[in-house]
Amino acid sequence: MKLIIIGGGASGLMLASILKKSNANIEFEIVEKLDHVGKKILMSGNGKCNLSNAHITNLSYNNELGYEISSSFNVEQYFNELGLLTYKDNEGRIYPISNVSNSVLDVLRESIKDVKVHTSTNIIRVIKKENKYILTSDKNIKFEADIVAFATGGKTYYKENNSYAIASMLSHRIMPLRPTLTSLKVKENLASIENIRAKVKASLICDNKMIFQDKGEVLFKKDGLSGIVIFQLSSYVARNPFKKYQIKLDLLPEMSKDKIIDYLNKYNSMTGLFPKMINQYILKSSENKNENIAYTIKSLTFNVIDTIEFKNAQVTSGGINTSELKVTLESKYNDNLYFLGEVIDVDGMCGGYNLHFAFSCANTVAQDIIKKVSDGNE
Repeated sequence: MKLIIIGGGASGLMLASILKKSNANIEFEIVEKLDHVGKKILMSGNGKCNLSNAHITNLSYNNELGYEISSSFNVEQYFNELGLLTYKDNEGRIYPISNVSNSVLDVLRESIKDVKVHTSTNIIRVIKKENKYILTSDKNIKFEADIVAFATGGKTYYKENNSYAIASMLSHRIMPLRPTLTSLKVKENLASIENIRAKVKASLICDNKMIFQDKGEVLFKKDGLSGIVIFQLSSYVARNPFKKYQIKLDLLPEMSKDKIIDYLNKYNSMTGLFPKMINQYILKSSENKNENIAYTIKSLTFNVIDTIEFKNAQVTSGGINTSELKVTLESKYNDNLYFLGEVIDVDGMCGGYNLHFAFSCANTVAQDIIKKVSDGNE
């Protein structure tokens, strides 16, 4: 049997690695549209590659499939077996001990060094002809395969992604695509505090209810909010974009409102609390009354307009409808057609969850292909 893996990113490389390691009786090749494989891996985790997280739960992803797939594979253990040393930080994020993303890509590439890889080859058409798939590239190069695995990533990072159009032609519905794990635009003008960072507790409010809360660093931008804690909130905004949201920032989460009032009454100044420009922004919003100032510090409110565009996002929300996939990630409509990773309508929180899902999808698909090959040889 012949397998074509479309995409040389996290899912595609891991699928090839597992199949190569299994010595399954299957011929396979990778077709990658860029000039090198694994480019997005190199960018992940600020160049350190946050490849997994030790605290995966059913709340880590936007739907149950994300959790089911991710909880079925020990990503860290697999990389350790490839020779990659790893460590966990206090938040459970897992990194290579080298703190360099190249280490992750290098061990993957080393594990598939004999696999044929076609780079700078963009697949623009896939048709099913009897029991075969015929793939055509933008340079009119044709590939024939018994099995096809779409490991093409999402709309982020790539200028174009033909996979959604191809999947539609193969009878699949595409859930609306939205940028997530990204900054959020707000109505307020933040030019006076642009580029200032603060450690906060951030709450996302929808219909007067707090739907998510997390602690972390926020970066104020001229027209929005950024930072990991905001990326987390953006996941909820991306999944339900037509609702109205507010973000409330507690700028002193370890200090009660009453203690802040006591401080302000004692010193009659905010100089020792925040950077000068933050102090001025708070005062403008508080009429210089200590009780109002304390309230603003504990609940600095912004009205969300939207998530920032795809080019600045880390992950795509939306994609191949999960109800149209088997638990093996094989299409319910087309035998031997698989979808992996970000191209599926699964997105996770910030902290290694999305890369873990991509790697785990590869294991799920690999095990199903290995079983098919084994059953066919019996």
